[in-house]
Amino acid sequence: VIKRRLEQEMAGEGGYAQRGGAAGEADMALRSAMDAVQVGLFVLQDQRVVYANPCLSRLFGYSADELVGACGLLDLFGAEFHPMLVQQWLPGETVGGAGLELTARRQDGSEFPVTLLGAVSWFAGKPAIVGTVFDLTSQKAAEAKIRELAEFDALTGLPNRRLLLDRVTQLLAVAERDSTPVAVMFVDLDYFKRINDRFG
Repeated sequence: VIKRRLEQEMAGEGGYAQRGGAAGEADMALRSAMDAVQVGLFVLQDQRVVYANPCLSRLFGYSADELVGACGLLDLFGAEFHPMLVQQWLPGETVGGAGLELTARRQDGSEFPVTLLGAVSWFAGKPAIVGTVFDLTSQKAAEAKIRELAEFDALTGLPNRRLLLDRVTQLLAVAERDSTPVAVMFVDLDYFKRINDRFG
């Protein structure tokens, strides 16, 4: 529905600026909803951003004027992802399906993880891509914390038995494959049991 209304908005097909009554009010309400949604929305046309909602502006640190008409898709993502975007997104025909997990780049040069989703559409009577950007910063931080709790001792911050077993398994596999020796050193800390018993 959002995609269809975006297409109508500037296509002269009864867009909200040209419609009155209940239909016009519904279009205005939809535009307000798109502006209020807490995920980044944009419309890409001729390799330029022609619509960006406020959330997208906040995510990337641009004003709406700096984004619309001035920025292209490649301006928003790290250079390592440009070949993939040029191949999969800019032609338009292959956009859609599973989202892409990428590193986005803010106006100040800082980076953050996102999922990019898109679909081929029409806007102002011309082919376009409607895209959605989900900020993964909080999710990645939570995943890192879970890994830390699972693999490191909470008291000392040192790797625990689970991580040790994982690394030893990897080393043994490499040693067997390459026919190279491997050694494991065991260090016993005097009185460490007292510390562990007292502080957990």
